[in-house]
Amino acid sequence: MFGELDRHGRIRLGLPEYTLAISTCAKAEQWQLALQIFSGMGKAKVVPSVISYNAAISSCQKGPWQLAVHLFNSMRKVEPDVISYSATMSSCEKGREWELALHLFDRMPKARLFPDAVSYNASISSCEKGQQWQLALHFFHGMSKAEVHPDVISYNATISSCEKAQQWQLALYSFTSMPNALMNPSIISYSAAISSCEKGQQWQLALHLHTRMHMAKVIPDVIGYSATISSCEKVGRWQLALHLFDEMPQAKLVPDAVSCNATISSCEKGQQWQLALHLFACMPKAKIHPSLISYNATISSCQKGAQWQLALHIFHGIRRAKLQHDVVSYNAAISSCHAGHWEVALHLFHSMPLAQVIPTIVSYNAVLEAVFEKDQGYGLFLQAAELEIYEKLSRKGPTFLDLHDRSAGAAWMAVRWWLLEVLPPLLSRKTSRNCTIITGWGKSRPSWVKSDLRGFILKMLRSHGIAADIQAGNQGRLLLELKMQDLVKLDFELSFRPLAIPAL
Repeated sequence: MFGELDRHGRIRLGLPEYTLAISTCAKAEQWQLALQIFSGMGKAKVVPSVISYNAAISSCQKGPWQLAVHLFNSMRKVEPDVISYSATMSSCEKGREWELALHLFDRMPKARLFPDAVSYNASISSCEKGQQWQLALHFFHGMSKAEVHPDVISYNATISSCEKAQQWQLALYSFTSMPNALMNPSIISYSAAISSCEKGQQWQLALHLHTRMHMAKVIPDVIGYSATISSCEKVGRWQLALHLFDEMPQAKLVPDAVSCNATISSCEKGQQWQLALHLFACMPKAKIHPSLISYNATISSCQKGAQWQLALHIFHGIRRAKLQHDVVSYNAAISSCHAGHWEVALHLFHSMPLAQVIPTIVSYNAVLEAVFEKDQGYGLFLQAAELEIYEKLSRKGPTFLDLHDRSAGAAWMAVRWWLLEVLPPLLSRKTSRNCTIITGWGKSRPSWVKSDLRGFILKMLRSHGIAADIQAGNQGRLLLELKMQDLVKLDFELSFRPLAIPAL
């Protein structure tokens, strides 16, 4: 109606009417209409004021940031004010153009303008989006020096910046300093602080903040619950995670994919595959579309529960859900096939390139766990070695073999390679040489936490006639005193070729 009245000339529209219309559209998040009205001012021979420009630039916060910058740069006949700069910086922040936002902030003193809280907030938020947490803290602390009082938005952006950089101590320091500034934390403050605890694996602090939020009568949201559930999930507190998830309907909150995924993952870590499967099956009933994370966590749950058929059924359901398998999907599915289903594991591994998924060290660990006793095992290990998947095996020198971050099957293939390929040129018939296998003894293998790698390797060595002892004072090391004859005693079935015995 605004354009119709103007076009027919029934009412002569001036600067106040145009500015009001642009501001109204901006507040209604109708940025296209706001810019259309703004561009019509020239045709109507109405000169935009700084307020008109500011309203048009502000509308671009919901649109392309480039338009805001273009409007700002077109202010040749009108001097930009603090609002002009702040609105343009906010658009750049939304567009993740943190460097451009900070450049505009730096221009303000040259234009004899003093940044206000909105300017500082836009700068801090830009740094948060650009993962520049040190700069975010710099601007936050600069507010007091400039005698600009931080508001809740300032604190929230600073806490979020520290949270994304996994600086949980700094995030909590900013959060706990809010009451000293007579500032009441909002739900965003609490959610960001809880998320920082989750990333820092401080589940008790996350729970404390969750409880404190209720005591402060701050209405929790799904993000806060999801972050608290995730904090419990990361440390294996699946009962607490499930309790929090069950609390959500009582708090009149509808769980989303993130909260479901975090709860499924907590059940996976707690080896509660039935609960994980139940939660996964309930997602469509609750009109929540399972994401790839949902599928992967459920597959991993079935894998840890030795439910390989269920794991494969869910794996194949990823394609039916029109999602793309990733390396996590394949690794979990391959890992589920250890118990006597090595052919399936090998087929899945070989199908990864067809799905444009590049195998990782976890993929090789999983498939070698399934096939290390088969003819294909050693060839796969050599393939991984050629691709430098296992480049840290001999990082301490050729007489040391480091088996950290290896599955039992991959570790034995590495020992076999070390005995057959690396050590023979270094040994003689007459003199023994001290050699060391570093297995660790269970505390540094999160992926294979229940496996006794040291015991497995010791058993395999002794079964092939190789003597080894646990090092006194370091239970994570096996000591071997080897001569060439010791390796000759190995069954020739262990190798695809005879050992190369150096000439005397």
